[in-house]
Amino acid sequence: MLAEVQKQSISVEMRAIPPKLNKGVIRRTRQSLGIIDKGIPEDRLDEFNERYYVELAVDLIVRWRDNRTGQESFKMNAEQITTLVDFLPTSESNRFIRTIDDLQGRTAISEAAVAQADF
Repeated sequence: MLAEVQKQSISVEMRAIPPKLNKGVIRRTRQSLGIIDKGIPEDRLDEFNERYYVELAVDLIVRWRDNRTGQESFKMNAEQITTLVDFLPTSESNRFIRTIDDLQGRTAISEAAVAQADF
């Protein structure tokens, strides 16, 4: 049964990005939502967070493969990522978000360790 599920799946390869690039992700998120004023309006915070993960995934995803068709590509745009996340079962979309958090957390810890080691 697992082999059948894997044949129907989409494989996604991600890499972490330096936290310094996060400013660009935030900028793209604000632009895509039409937020011009400084700060994030409290009533749009959930919308901002959802879009933020999509924009972050644009930078993190380096390769993906549709295992049903064999189609492979090196990037996904925001529309494709939104469609993918909307298509995934809740447990898998949460796993997708946790993977992004994990990758970015590891990068931040790694950079902090390097910064502490440099004199």
